[in-house]
Amino acid sequence: MRWICFITALLILLEGCGYPVYEKVYIPTHCEIPLRERPQKSEDLVENIKNLLGYVELLESDLRFCVGGLRP
Repeated sequence: MRWICFITALLILLEGCGYPVYEKVYIPTHCEIPLRERPQKSEDLVENIKNLLGYVELLESDLRFCVGGLRP
């Protein structure tokens, strides 16, 4: 009876070791793109949002270039 309990406990403890775990690994890359300047704030809220969205799109295209190597 002791052996059955021991083997059962051992199987439960070692159960996690039997399954392979695959995770994505991100490798940092060096990219030669100059840093873009942030848009200046103005009094108009709509103009601020428009400038900020344009800035974000430019940053996104720069990051795509670094990761994929192609500029959209």
